[in-house]
Amino acid sequence: MSDTFRAAWQVAGLHCPLADPVLLRTWAQWAYNRACQRRNWSHLRTESLINVNDQKTGTVGVTVDSATVAGNGMVFAATDVGRQFRLASALPIYSILTVSLAGATSCTIDQVFTGTTDPAASAVILDAYVTMPENFQQFLAVVDPVNKWRLRWGITEDEINRWDPGRQSSISPRCLVSQRYNVADTSNVTTAPRARYEMWPYGTTKRSYPLLYKRKPEILDEESIFVGPFARRGFDIFLEGMLCRAALWPGLNGTDKKNPYFNLNLSANHEARFYDMLDELATDDEDLYPTWKVLVDYPLAQVPWDSNWMQSHDVSLGDVYL
Repeated sequence: MSDTFRAAWQVAGLHCPLADPVLLRTWAQWAYNRACQRRNWSHLRTESLINVNDQKTGTVGVTVDSATVAGNGMVFAATDVGRQFRLASALPIYSILTVSLAGATSCTIDQVFTGTTDPAASAVILDAYVTMPENFQQFLAVVDPVNKWRLRWGITEDEINRWDPGRQSSISPRCLVSQRYNVADTSNVTTAPRARYEMWPYGTTKRSYPLLYKRKPEILDEESIFVGPFARRGFDIFLEGMLCRAALWPGLNGTDKKNPYFNLNLSANHEARFYDMLDELATDDEDLYPTWKVLVDYPLAQVPWDSNWMQSHDVSLGDVYL
């Protein structure tokens, strides 16, 4: 039977009998979170898809200083919630918060409309922004299987505002731009905001992009077991991490409630062993999933940079950045 985190915090409780189960679980979670930050562990690698839907066009009625958009020709759908709305190819770009239940004849956007009132304006609904899974922490790879290239990330809004300030580019998506947390889902106030990225340039046709990412460490419970690389030495490693925290806890108020395990030097020793053991385990995990190999990421390597591509996009070698 696999060891559980509960077994580890029970042993830590023997060293520090004044600590209650809640405190012991807090120490276990601290140790696990620190361990997960140490490297891209194999058990934290997971996959998903970034789905982009077909762009919709139609005619709408917009009123200055109003967040309600009337579908005067445009038929909204429940699936449009969370997507983006813009007039033709103009800025700004709004996110759709709600769609009317009666006939889907109107929607509410996340800001009041700031343009000119128009009862018959040409509009577009598209997926300009993509929201990551709830447990998303870090990109590992995003690929375009149709064009056979990798999308880039680590691109800022300021960079895109220099290259394409009007968001007029119509070529296939090249990168995921750091944007902000998703605020479009107002249906469940208990749902934590998720990381959202601008997919630039905007896709106009339905397509899926395979996503490989590092997930956040899960919240432990009493039945959580040591998985992946931690299955072999997790008990010893996380016990050291918990004892590091136990030795930092002075105890409760009162002379008879002081923690006898409280010792700053002892805590430092436990912490050093904790990280040393993690680094040893990381070496084993590296044999399965290499992450330490350094690849030279030449700018030209991210695009189909043959002469036909450069001529059709009117760029020089110095301009090819994505």
